[in-house]
Amino acid sequence: ELTGISPLSGAHYPLVVMALAEPHLKVGIEYRPHVFDAAQVGAIAGRLARILELLARDADTPVAALGILEDDERKRILTDWNDTPAATAERTVPQVFEAHVARTPDAPAVVDGDRTLTYRDLDERANRLARVLAARGVGQESVVGLALPRSVEQIVSLLAVEKAGGAYLPVDPEYPADRLAFMLSDADPTLVVTDARIAAGLPESPCPFLVLDEPDTAAEITAASAEPLASAQAGHLDQLAYLMYTSGSTGRPKGVGVTHRGVVSLAADSCYAGGNHERVLMHNAQAFDASTYDQWIPLLGGGTIVITPPGRLDAATLAAAAREHDVTGVVMTAGLFMVIADEMPEAFTGVREVWSAGDAVAPALVRRVLDTCPGLRVVNGYGPTEATMATS
Repeated sequence: ELTGISPLSGAHYPLVVMALAEPHLKVGIEYRPHVFDAAQVGAIAGRLARILELLARDADTPVAALGILEDDERKRILTDWNDTPAATAERTVPQVFEAHVARTPDAPAVVDGDRTLTYRDLDERANRLARVLAARGVGQESVVGLALPRSVEQIVSLLAVEKAGGAYLPVDPEYPADRLAFMLSDADPTLVVTDARIAAGLPESPCPFLVLDEPDTAAEITAASAEPLASAQAGHLDQLAYLMYTSGSTGRPKGVGVTHRGVVSLAADSCYAGGNHERVLMHNAQAFDASTYDQWIPLLGGGTIVITPPGRLDAATLAAAAREHDVTGVVMTAGLFMVIADEMPEAFTGVREVWSAGDAVAPALVRRVLDTCPGLRVVNGYGPTEATMATS
């Protein structure tokens, strides 16, 4: 018997449950009204009554097996509040991209300073390079190293690798020579796509280099057909899309292979819907898995990549690029986010959503950014490379 619910009379606790066992069980609840309201305490009382009724029916029921939720509450928590169905990947990376080319050929795909490539432009340039790659032996799941600065050419190259059926391997020229040599030896790429400046600083490797700005190579690419290769449509979802090296749990670099299914499923996640990720700032190093967001979320969603200048960036450069090109979405490390939040929170003005990734961030700095940029959404995310950048 539930004898009653009333505001507390004299006890020091916010909520008190009183039970008397004789002549039969009586339960009463008192509460402090500045901590709980009557509806909340009524819900607690209802759950308690439900547990007692279940025990009365079968006293041998383990406590862990008692269900305290009504059917409508269970549905609300598990279904209504968790309405996050994941789209099922049905097409490969080139197939999803080419669907956007067919749908919006003149929409901007890549902005790099004063250069803009439409979806048609990007598709044609990637098709030409894909044919050159195929002529050099790149086929299904061939690993192709990409050692290029942050640029239009980098985006064209990674898309060309996918169209040729290969898997790209980001090669960061700023890595120590020993690490680069290990990666190239371990992954054994069919070739490395690079430019003359970066090629001069790469360690010696048995794999050939395709130097994009060599005159003969540039002429070969220009002369190639802009029609897509058959391999762009012949791939399968569990085919490798890219290979990315982490530091490894022992400090020895470890290659992580990610499939087309992983990339397409990431881009189709509902957390990127709604317009906040239409124009994405590309600033992360390509060998860092956050680059997956920079590149594929916009390209596979019909949006635009806004490329920041090559090299290391400061808050002012990021802010200028975001402001000039109406950037809506940014992913950055927690460390970079906290530096910008502390020194220049106005850098996020106009941006709709910022992801701070890889570590916890100070709540006070998040509040500083939100106070400076009302309407901005800040997400503190985390995800290992093996999870295709992030989990949601």
